[in-house]
Amino acid sequence: MATQPVSNILIREFDDPQVVKRLGQFSDSIEEAVSFGTHIIKWCLEDIPESKRDDAHLVPILLFRHALELLDSISILVRPGSIDPSKIILRGLLETVMSIEWILQADTNRRAMAFWVWHAHHNLRIYEKLDPASNSGKQFRSKLKKDRYGKNLSIPQIPDLQQMTKNLNNLLTKPAYAQAELEYQRLSQGRRKNPDWYSFFGGPPNREQLADKIGLSGIYEVLYRNWSDVTHGTDVIKGKLSSPGKGQIEIVQIRFVKDVQTVTQNSLSLALQLFVSMIKYFAPNREKDFENWYASEIRDSYNALSGPQIITVE
Repeated sequence: MATQPVSNILIREFDDPQVVKRLGQFSDSIEEAVSFGTHIIKWCLEDIPESKRDDAHLVPILLFRHALELLDSISILVRPGSIDPSKIILRGLLETVMSIEWILQADTNRRAMAFWVWHAHHNLRIYEKLDPASNSGKQFRSKLKKDRYGKNLSIPQIPDLQQMTKNLNNLLTKPAYAQAELEYQRLSQGRRKNPDWYSFFGGPPNREQLADKIGLSGIYEVLYRNWSDVTHGTDVIKGKLSSPGKGQIEIVQIRFVKDVQTVTQNSLSLALQLFVSMIKYFAPNREKDFENWYASEIRDSYNALSGPQIITVE
């Protein structure tokens, strides 16, 4: 690396070996959860009964895979102390957990098919924008030409775009998708042209009410609402300035580890709840395996997160 960072603005290597050790332990505990989660995916695919081997039940499994990938990325960021960016991923993890919990809570088939249909229409809109011959594609290119940043971007040429569009439209005509497709068309006639999938069939109209329906309104307030400023790039003042002396102001370093314990605790809390839900629905005969793993591999480190601050930041 040719350019060295300003040392008191970006710290890539912490001087305190205890901080390095603790960060490693936090990261290891999340990695352990991810590793166990891969076994849950295997169980879901192997243990699922024939009655659940359909497109609908593939949705929560794929969402669960996404949740594990987000957890894994949090563990990667925690190890070098990049904590604020991990909050953005943790917020995304909460959204994924909410989606899975809503699907598995009740009416699983219809809710999962609502996700499929919503996802298909989402991709169809993207394909239309990528098509230079469509009105949407022309408008998209016109906007890019006027964009100070986007005017030099090249739009990818997809040779199979027409066939991809045809395939998705054909998918939506299949009997298994018919009910959710009718509901999508009904809802899209209202004020929202792109209705959220969880609002199908009388579902909640927004994420806040979705969180309440599945019993996650408390953690929603913490991770989704309180940490929204980190996601939207508006949390640039609070906690980013310090005053070492009278009349002095310093900008807090990048890779600031102050909230690492909270991030780790919330990550594991979401993971553990999700593991219980997935096993209960797809592989209930594996509940004892989960209990044994929790007791031997994660309980002590997880309980320690609820105690005093393990890393103290002045």
